[in-house]
Amino acid sequence: MHLPIFAEREGLALVAIAGSDHHKAETLSRRFSVPLVIDAVVLCTPNSIHEDMALAGLERGRHALVERPLAATSEEGARLAEAAVGTG
Repeated sequence: MHLPIFAEREGLALVAIAGSDHHKAETLSRRFSVPLVIDAVVLCTPNSIHEDMALAGLERGRHALVERPLAATSEEGARLAEAAVGTG
């Protein structure tokens, strides 16, 4: 739903698509000329549950794209940053 809108915006560069359906992400990548498809979890959930969900994705080798704020506390945010670095 967002891609057609983003694709029409001047001054906006679509550089990656992330999704649970890799085939669909590849198809959208070609359709909207987005150069990169990544395996990721996208968290648009209450920040009180971001840490557990993001850690689960990171531990499975996925990128974690988290809606702001990153976490409910600075300690949770630090753990997520540490996990992201640790999992590459």
